[in-house]
Amino acid sequence: MSTSFPARKRLTMIVLAASISLAVAACSSSDDDSSTLTTEEASEKTVAALLGGDDRFSAISEVLTDTGVASAFDGAGAYTVLAPENDALGALSDGNDAMAGQERRVLLIALLRQHILPGEVTPTSIREAIEASGGSVEMRNLAGGLVTFSLDGDAIVIGGEEETSTRIAGDTMVGSNGAVIPVEGPLASLSESE
Repeated sequence: MSTSFPARKRLTMIVLAASISLAVAACSSSDDDSSTLTTEEASEKTVAALLGGDDRFSAISEVLTDTGVASAFDGAGAYTVLAPENDALGALSDGNDAMAGQERRVLLIALLRQHILPGEVTPTSIREAIEASGGSVEMRNLAGGLVTFSLDGDAIVIGGEEETSTRIAGDTMVGSNGAVIPVEGPLASLSESE
């Protein structure tokens, strides 16, 4: 009986790896299928330029620029940013003014790393991976934690490690080196990071 749990755990890991592989494969194949891009804006801009060029994400863009992290989003590597809008980030504490101090910025950048996934992932590829797995799928974020994707009706729900969740909240912007997926709120609490 004690060997059945590790066997189930291995099977779960195999299914998870297959789901992530499907998500990555779906990402690359969806670029050629124009019908899957109906809610995604194709662009030649980098992820940094997409964030910097959209007023909804000026808080994230400013913090990433101030800390030097934005330069990674101008490079060749592909990333997906699960991007809460300014109002959602301001709600983490007493508003954006409370995040102005350097200590707050360090905490905020640690929180934002939980919203960054390696590679280009789109809602289309996430939905396909969820449907292929018959349930939820997980991916590692740049903070080393797990982000869980599941369906609630037609909505894609994104769960963080602090038992927080959010939903995709708008059209994905696809750039030359990744994607920006707008989400309703953060996956973690700034105050709990302190």
